[in-house]
Amino acid sequence: MMDITLRIIGILAALGAPLAARAAEPRVWPAPTPPAIAGSSGYVEIPGAAVTRDPKRSYKALFSAATGAPDPARPLSAFGRVALQLNGLIAAKVPASHISFAMILYGAAADAVLSDAEYRKKYNIDNPNKVIFNALRQAGVRMMVCGQWAAGRNIARDQLLPGIEVAEAATLVQITYANDGYAVLYN
Repeated sequence: MMDITLRIIGILAALGAPLAARAAEPRVWPAPTPPAIAGSSGYVEIPGAAVTRDPKRSYKALFSAATGAPDPARPLSAFGRVALQLNGLIAAKVPASHISFAMILYGAAADAVLSDAEYRKKYNIDNPNKVIFNALRQAGVRMMVCGQWAAGRNIARDQLLPGIEVAEAATLVQITYANDGYAVLYN
């Protein structure tokens, strides 16, 4: 029995050695810039990147989110994606007048914009998305939820976070924004 235990320990040590060596390696990428959007991560400047941010360009994107958070106690990752792009553009000194972002939530992702009372009914906790949702709104991101989702679940406007707009339908928003020259990005 002792022989088998020693062999297992030897195998685990051999497998763990590359992981320990990797953890001790110096960073190969720069540290992220501090985030401008509350509740989000900073943006990593990539030296020699193939495509870079340009303060002279305009950036128009509709972020379309259908996938809910795997853990309802954590913010929706789609909010983090929008915030990361905003953090990068802000760090590159792209003027606010050159940034036009919108977001449409539908399906399971729409739970992220339920009021605290409704979120508590469903998940027994306050809505963890409020901080990043409000920060994105304050940064100028137009935030919308699918009206067909709300109607299908009989969710009234006062059961949603303050500041969310109810669109007629997520698909209509996607078509309209695409026709207006926005990049439509799906999660």
